Amino acid sequence: MVSNKTYNVLKWVVIIAVPAVMTAIGTIGEAVEFEQIGLYLTIIGALNTCLGTMLGISNKNYKKRESTE
Repeated sequence: MVSNKTYNVLKWVVIIAVPAVMTAIGTIGEAVEFEQIGLYLTIIGALNTCLGTMLGISNKNYKKRESTE
């Protein structure tokens, strides 16, 4: 179980920070013609999706537990 503060920070990272960083990496990578940019964006996106899914499950379990108390 994570604290509310940790949850809120992780949620901000997943919703705001990672997509913004991905956009910056993709834009800069394309501008400098970095050949592997698609691979890196795919990996970052997959990790972000995984973290978002885990946060969603954690949130659902928390709300379920909260409603039974």
